Amino acid sequence: MSIVSVNLYHGFASDRRLSMDIYSDAIFRNLSALHWNVSKIQAESLLERFSNNRSLMRVLRYWQFPYKVRNASADIHHVMDHGYAHLAPCLRSGKRVVSVHDLIPLLVYKSVIDSPRPMHKPWLNLRSLSYLKDYDCIIAISNRTKNDLIHYLDVKADRVKVVPPIIGHQFKKLDAQAIDAFADHYRLPRDSRWLMISGQEFYKNHKASLAVLKALNENSAEPVRLLKTGLSSPGFEKEVRDLKLEALVHSIYLDNIDDMPLAYNFVDCLLFPSLYEGFGMPVVESLACGTPVVISDGGALDEFFSEPYKTYKPNDIDGLTNATYEKLNKPSLELSNDELAPFRAESVTRALSNVYKSL
Repeated sequence: MSIVSVNLYHGFASDRRLSMDIYSDAIFRNLSALHWNVSKIQAESLLERFSNNRSLMRVLRYWQFPYKVRNASADIHHVMDHGYAHLAPCLRSGKRVVSVHDLIPLLVYKSVIDSPRPMHKPWLNLRSLSYLKDYDCIIAISNRTKNDLIHYLDVKADRVKVVPPIIGHQFKKLDAQAIDAFADHYRLPRDSRWLMISGQEFYKNHKASLAVLKALNENSAEPVRLLKTGLSSPGFEKEVRDLKLEALVHSIYLDNIDDMPLAYNFVDCLLFPSLYEGFGMPVVESLACGTPVVISDGGALDEFFSEPYKTYKPNDIDGLTNATYEKLNKPSLELSNDELAPFRAESVTRALSNVYKSL
């Protein structure tokens, strides 16, 4: 039997999407371990140093990268991010697969997700999504995303397979010495309890998290601090100043993926009142590290629990505050090995391999 070749197509590093990097790197590494002939094709250009120029990046994304892969050859072409689904016409040989993570820009435009300001029609996003019809198989990372594809884009259910992201084995409880070194490196005080939030997109609903932080500190004998990971956001920083929380909020950018498990281990609770998530990797990652979570009912956040999990409306500040207080004062919760198994590399890679074989 001949070895099947698989090309994995990954976006520009300047997209600064850490979760997408984790997703594609994990799949590449574990498919290779199963002896698939895997190649990773990364979008890149010397012009990326001007990545703050949106017009330039659009040219690179929608013209330069498709032109680069026009002669790519493989038995399976897997586009890892639906934002690059427009590569389909250039992938002429072999079968085509695309991973869809969420339809958030479309859902905001259709007012399914509340936005702080009206959103113009996402032309380029819709252009990429219009190419989904050209793929032999669509992989959704959750049942919620699959249902969104069916409901909002009229994708036939039998064309969509649900395969979750990989939660690496590095997400686990770590020893105190490593956690102390992490705290020292980022100069994080140890005199308080810690919450954690991540990301900078508006739908992460950081405004609600800051309201919870303020309410907790108004009724707590010891300080409760908040650790924000991800890119800086002027809007977030303004909200921190407006609420006079500067002394309690610490923002860091983790450019080393290996620091993420340490961050989860360091904090006492992950606060995740997101307006919507196609999956919500931080929730599973946090629980795998033994750190409890407080989540909203936005999207797929409670989908991976084996039993019903208490969720809250994204702007239910009282409910979120009470739940967070309870999590901070109870022993930590972690997912069992059986609950984590569907998200570990062995299960996800096997499911993905089965999709490839079916093609």
